[in-house]
Amino acid sequence: MAPLVAAIVALVALAGVLYPLFRGAGGRRHAVGRDGSVQELIDRRETLFRAMAEMEFDRKLGNLAGEEYQRLRADYEVQAMAVLKSLDQRAAGVDAQIDQEIAAYRDQGVETVEPGQG
Repeated sequence: MAPLVAAIVALVALAGVLYPLFRGAGGRRHAVGRDGSVQELIDRRETLFRAMAEMEFDRKLGNLAGEEYQRLRADYEVQAMAVLKSLDQRAAGVDAQIDQEIAAYRDQGVETVEPGQG
């Protein structure tokens, strides 16, 4: 009986470990499309922000000298700006697509409801 219970527990644990590998981008919070590039940008942004916060903490503790802090901060800021710019460009692309779809509906004579006209 004990080997059977151990085998079941092991299978459940294995399934829990392997599930994220096989679920694909569909289970991601912010993923757009199948490439997951938006999610990758968001993950990179969060990683950079955490690294910057940790770096600031290390500086306050005295574990990071002024020159090294300045160099790391500048590097992280450049990376973060690039990621934020990419996210903004993708958001602008989505906004443009939404505007095009709204215009297409209006061209077809589909009646739209303006905000506040419930």
